[in-house]
Amino acid sequence: GIKNKQIYESEEFIKNQNTIKQFEQDFEKYQTYINNNLQDKDLTIIIQEVSNGNILLQNLQKENNELSKRINEKNIKTKELHNQLETLKKELLNLQEELNKIVLDNITIISTELQKTLKSNTPCPVCGSTQHVLSFTTKEVDTNNVTNIAQNISLLNKKIEQNKNNFQTILSDYE
Repeated sequence: GIKNKQIYESEEFIKNQNTIKQFEQDFEKYQTYINNNLQDKDLTIIIQEVSNGNILLQNLQKENNELSKRINEKNIKTKELHNQLETLKKELLNLQEELNKIVLDNITIISTELQKTLKSNTPCPVCGSTQHVLSFTTKEVDTNNVTNIAQNISLLNKKIEQNKNNFQTILSDYE
């Protein structure tokens, strides 16, 4: 998965760094040899090998820079999406808590309305008791508020799902 791809890219980066160091050392050796043996007949072959090695070295350095840039871009994007996902989860929890509070408030109102119908020595339709302790409240519930919170929770769930999909897209880029 992600870790394997990151490890592979990191290992590839280190391998390329080691190859670059080796080419630089070889280049220095050839340069010293050329300077010391200007009359050598194999000089043109050595010059060509040095030139080819230099081109390969430049290509490896360019590839390494591109790998490093891609790794950094993916890490930044992954962190951004993760932070967005965590923020949405927190918002969702807050709205769910608010909705639960409103539901509990409704339960109180329903029980208050039920209490208003109870008569002494008549069984309660909920528990069957004939003795009733009455505690009336006049709390009203704003049904628009309940609807708005439910809609917000639904929207946040959709946003979280969308961010999860975006997150999966980023993860699939690593594979």
